[in-house]
Amino acid sequence: AKSFLGEGGDTAGNFVAGVCAQLVGSIVWVPVDVIKERLQLGKQMKVVREFSGSFVAFREILRQEGVRGLYRAYWVHQATWAPFNGCYFAVYEKCKRLCIDAGYEDGFDNLEPIAQVSCGAAAGI
Repeated sequence: AKSFLGEGGDTAGNFVAGVCAQLVGSIVWVPVDVIKERLQLGKQMKVVREFSGSFVAFREILRQEGVRGLYRAYWVHQATWAPFNGCYFAVYEKCKRLCIDAGYEDGFDNLEPIAQVSCGAAAGI
């Protein structure tokens, strides 16, 4: 997304890159969360079927509900995490640019470790 929208430090481009990263990453993470949540619920509530492990849960959800069952919460997940990741990418890249301009880099636009940590902390707040 950043290469498509431009590398010029554009905040909107960085935000879109973060949202795109979230959408793609969720292809793996949402099914993992669904399985984890089903396993947790089985221990706390009376459910029709309690799964004995992750692989059994995966197999049974796929068998009973199909692929759709694994992605049941995909859009709710995006409503929560896509804005966060968009903002995180935008703030991190802005902080990174400020650190590079202030000289906290090695001459190749690689930040010093303390600058990396500072940018990550600022973006995560």
